[in-house]
Amino acid sequence: VNIIIISFFPELVEKKEKILNLILNKFEQIKNLVPVEDLTYVIDWAIDLDNEKVYVIELNPFGDYENMGTSASMFNLHSNAVLMDRLGPDRDLFFGDTAFEFRIETKQHDPQQLWSLLHGPWKRLFYEMFGGPKI
Repeated sequence: VNIIIISFFPELVEKKEKILNLILNKFEQIKNLVPVEDLTYVIDWAIDLDNEKVYVIELNPFGDYENMGTSASMFNLHSNAVLMDRLGPDRDLFFGDTAFEFRIETKQHDPQQLWSLLHGPWKRLFYEMFGGPKI
């Protein structure tokens, strides 16, 4: 199950192209330093827009959580939570079979809607920590 926590920062929307270019340039600099042949990993980035610096926070193996992997929350790889073995609408995009796409959240979401995206132990944990609708 993809658990999506959506953060919206309106000041980033107008800087989307700059962020994209900074990340792509940094990726070109480091991609050959990663000793992974099949390139199935996810990179977490930190971007200092004022100084135009990009930092790699961490690399994680791509895959399901059970096998200690990670996914990418802005992409839908599962069309249905029950059908975990079937990949969703972003499969071709995610695995490079279609053009690259950079996504950034462009609007604030209703908090009630966000709570509906959480499930199981994560929903209970977030409820205990932050309060929220009845579960």
